[in-house]
Amino acid sequence: MFQRKILTTFLAFFLQLLLCESIFAQQTSSSKIDSLEQLLNAGDNEFQKAYRMNEIAEIASGIDSAKAFNYVNSAVLFFEKHNDSIGLGKSYMTLGSIYFDYNEMATAEKYEKKAKHILERLIKKDSSRELLKIWTDVTLNLTASLGNQGKAVEEMEHLLELAPVVKRLEDHKSSGIINTNLAIAFFNEEQLQKAYTYFKGNEVNYQKTEAYQQFAADRVLFANCLIQMDSISTAKKVLDNSLKILNKIPESPFWQTYHQTLGVYYRETENYEEALKEFETSVNIIKEKKAFGLLSQQYLEYVALYKKLGNIELEKEYMGKFYDLNIKNNPARSVYALKELAKMEDRSNNPTKAMKYVNQYFKLNDSVREDELSRQTFRLEQLYQKEKREREIAQLQVKNDKTDLALEKKKSQNYLLFILLGSLLFLLVSGYLTYRNQQKKALLTQKEQEGQIQLLKSEQERNLFGVMMEGVEQERKRLAADLHDGLGGRLSGISIKLSKLSEIDKVKKVVPELQDILGNIDDSLQELRGVARNLMPETLLKYGLKAALEDYCSTLKGKDTNIVLQYYGTKEIQERNIKLTVYRIIQELINNAIKHARATEILVQFMHDNEKIDITVEDDGVGFDTSKLKEENGMGLTNLKNRVHFLNGEMDVRSIINEGTSVNIQIEKI
Repeated sequence: MFQRKILTTFLAFFLQLLLCESIFAQQTSSSKIDSLEQLLNAGDNEFQKAYRMNEIAEIASGIDSAKAFNYVNSAVLFFEKHNDSIGLGKSYMTLGSIYFDYNEMATAEKYEKKAKHILERLIKKDSSRELLKIWTDVTLNLTASLGNQGKAVEEMEHLLELAPVVKRLEDHKSSGIINTNLAIAFFNEEQLQKAYTYFKGNEVNYQKTEAYQQFAADRVLFANCLIQMDSISTAKKVLDNSLKILNKIPESPFWQTYHQTLGVYYRETENYEEALKEFETSVNIIKEKKAFGLLSQQYLEYVALYKKLGNIELEKEYMGKFYDLNIKNNPARSVYALKELAKMEDRSNNPTKAMKYVNQYFKLNDSVREDELSRQTFRLEQLYQKEKREREIAQLQVKNDKTDLALEKKKSQNYLLFILLGSLLFLLVSGYLTYRNQQKKALLTQKEQEGQIQLLKSEQERNLFGVMMEGVEQERKRLAADLHDGLGGRLSGISIKLSKLSEIDKVKKVVPELQDILGNIDDSLQELRGVARNLMPETLLKYGLKAALEDYCSTLKGKDTNIVLQYYGTKEIQERNIKLTVYRIIQELINNAIKHARATEILVQFMHDNEKIDITVEDDGVGFDTSKLKEENGMGLTNLKNRVHFLNGEMDVRSIINEGTSVNIQIEKI
């Protein structure tokens, strides 16, 4: 749980790198600032100069704070004076980015919300692609500021607001960033499988762009998620993939986070010497780039490392540094630090210091809660005032309507003819609308009936398949019993009799040949028992699904094939048919990975949460072209689809040739 808390803190801060990238911008910006400053005196009109000042401020952020604030404030004053809403919105967005770069998240949020409000007013009149893109950028920046303050609910609201706009713009880069943020949100809620799904499917978004910075960041985050899921080997593969991306951008800011995450990997694999080397490289990059805000997460990684090493003094030292770094701008993190320091002093048998930290913890925690309550109260007050204004507008509208009605009554004699004509037209239109509504209702009723018929057909097919599967399993059980008790018993008897023959003097001359025959009979018995077990696994019926899967995976492991089973869930499936069907599905997927994919590494994940089941089987086999999946009608694939359909499940197959295959099956209700 301690490591989960560390990574949650890291993910919230990491959004800064996903969206802004300016924290490491020194290496490319100075010359560009100089050239733009020269253009300011090249005869541009006042509006062009103001826009150019805003551009210089945006580039100077994180390098020269005085210059950045000077230029952006000058731009804001000009745009306010000349009522240029677009320029003002862009300038507020730049102000938010500057405060973000200097880790002042509350102020960044304030200016980003101002920019968003201005742009939304403009979009009501002109929803051009250019304005929508600017609105998208400022909303993404706002989600980062909210995330860094722990305002997860509000952050999620803005992300969901962004999704349809980004889809309309076909902005694959922003889609990738949004998916990354959603994955982070699910990770923070400890829904690791959903986070994994968003990370796994997000690769295709970045592959359609040249956004290597965000792509590298997404992969590093994915590796952290995999480490938390104990998929250490897969995490290393993802890290290696991120290294290939980073090699395309040698000056990328994400080299620091790559080395930090690689250090986490070495820490979790107990290679502590290499972990320290990677952490040292991460710190050196932070100091070189003067990106001291990133030290916060690095200190936490040191804490986790020294806790594993049992060095309590260094553990306390780095947690103290983490506290000092966050006490001003992120007191919520400092609350966490005080709590951990109290625990550390307690472990060190220092009750006085422990109590000191406990008192500080309660004092600071109360302050943080009061601030949060004030923010929530202010937000509710805003909602109330908005609703009040809307109600007042509605009342004024009603009053205006009454005044208009009085005027119409006075002029009614002059407009009698028009009223008669209008009434006739109204009757005609009403008749037409009534007829059309009746037609729509009839069509809707027909569609509902067709849907019900289709639902009944589907239910009938599932029932038929269930009966058929019941018959098949009964026949399997009978065959397994016949093979085990009948043929198996007879072979055992023959083996015993032949063993006794070897003791007779007349037969001793052919003992070697007899031993060879006995060996063949024993091998046949083992193979017969294996066939009987596959036909009807006794372990499944006696000890449950988990034991049966463990038994099955262990029997298939060999020198060329390694199978890892991850089983999450303590509740056993009670209904026999469902339990048997789930077992057959996983059995078929593993067999396909060995037989067709020729895989050497197979990962089997089974998650049972309440009434939901999630099955994932991944392999590193030869893969195949998924576009030809619908053309395949093999018996194994057909049986697999039928079993999934029988459980009202959905199956998603993803495969890359020569890289492997991933099959995910979700069963919402059993």
